[in-house]
Amino acid sequence: MRITSIVPLLILLACGLIPLGSGCGGETAPSTETASARPSPDSASNDAPQPARDWTNVLLISVDTMRADHLSCYGYKHKTSPYIDTIATEGAIYERVYAPKSSTWPALATLHTSLYPVTHGVRNNGLRLDNTPDTLAEVLSGEGYTCGAILTNAAAQNWEGFSYKEGVREEPADKIATVTARTWLREKQDEKFFLWVHYIAPHSPWAPPEKHRLFGDPTYSGTLTGGQDDMAAAMLSEQGINDADLAHIISLYDGEINLTDMMIGILMESLRELGLDQNTLVVITADHGEELYEHYRFLHHQASVYEGTLRVPLIYRLPGKIPAGKSVPDLCGLIDVAPTILGILDVPVPASYQGVNTEPLMRGETVALGPAFGEWRDKILFVRTNEYRYIYNPLNYHPPMVNNQRLAGLTDAELAKRNGMPIKEQELYKVSEDPYEQKEIAADNEEAITALRALLDGYMSQYSWKFNDATDNRMKQEIDPQTRQELENLGYVM
Repeated sequence: MRITSIVPLLILLACGLIPLGSGCGGETAPSTETASARPSPDSASNDAPQPARDWTNVLLISVDTMRADHLSCYGYKHKTSPYIDTIATEGAIYERVYAPKSSTWPALATLHTSLYPVTHGVRNNGLRLDNTPDTLAEVLSGEGYTCGAILTNAAAQNWEGFSYKEGVREEPADKIATVTARTWLREKQDEKFFLWVHYIAPHSPWAPPEKHRLFGDPTYSGTLTGGQDDMAAAMLSEQGINDADLAHIISLYDGEINLTDMMIGILMESLRELGLDQNTLVVITADHGEELYEHYRFLHHQASVYEGTLRVPLIYRLPGKIPAGKSVPDLCGLIDVAPTILGILDVPVPASYQGVNTEPLMRGETVALGPAFGEWRDKILFVRTNEYRYIYNPLNYHPPMVNNQRLAGLTDAELAKRNGMPIKEQELYKVSEDPYEQKEIAADNEEAITALRALLDGYMSQYSWKFNDATDNRMKQEIDPQTRQELENLGYVM
């Protein structure tokens, strides 16, 4: 489903999210300076009269391409996320949470089904869920919840269980999504609801409004704009980019996070105004992170198998149930989110779920958790433990970094040299000492590799995981031209 272009503009004007005279097209995002739409970061804590409601609602907020370590509540050097920070102080923040793949559709499918990609089948963007998995929305709708989804990405996926689903393709997407969510909350405030909102601003291209360009050097005089063509050229150039260019690019990314953070603050203010902030479980996470030139000059996420793209934030807030200010250091995954939400709600967890209810961790109890497994389609397999990340690439596959529409003028030899992420047959990083995986140590750690290979062998056996070309073949057969073009416009290699 799609929002038409003129209706969102009128809604935004009516709600004060666009002042008169502002534009709303493309990369020029409208202002959110009105007092009614710009809450204090502390406003989620404000007391308000609470109508009698003896149920718990759920607001699940996922953010596209948002690295955990670029949020100030995770220790980032810049104050990128004051509203998320406030929510974190009022709930539990999980320190080490991992996506199963650095792409939106597979990661979100895992978030909603508590299944690994090899099981739910969405092993690349554009592939559809079948009707088999029990999605979180299906479980909650069976418990009497009214379920709605407002999505700025992956809206074409077969998300079952939602009686309302709105796909937002127009710009400014995050602001339209926020207004749509506020309207939906007002309409459903007296019902038991589950609302999922997916934001997209931190996904490239990066062009935040001026008031969110808070973290860069105002005297920057380089040529990089944050557009995808710019970043493709930077990735493929022989000389690379300099420190000033990189700092500028990262500051734009941080600005987009700051924009989405404000939208989350507005949603929290809506909950408070409606008297819903005390009986609504708020969950904030991301589908994946982003490579910011740490490995092979990459400035995207699809081709990456490393920490920056796989570690995601995760915060739970529910006053009276979840301890405020709790930090959870245990290694978890997006696969654990759906069973944890159900655990908090005292709803039975489907037997099909492969993740774990981690709610006891918030109370200081122990939960049996294993390592975090992940994949790059059916080509590369990896595992993250407390001490190591091990990447197993026996096919010597090099994931493509830049798609065809951004490769004009390059020769075949240049492409072969520069457009594949040269992941080795096996890579090992001691993440307990090298969290950004800058020193590859496989050659000197045979004993560790043997133990980690045994973990992967067990995973492959348990979930019938095989190295092959099955996903490539499915992509050719199943992804329709419109979806393929939309994904390529976002920088994905299809």
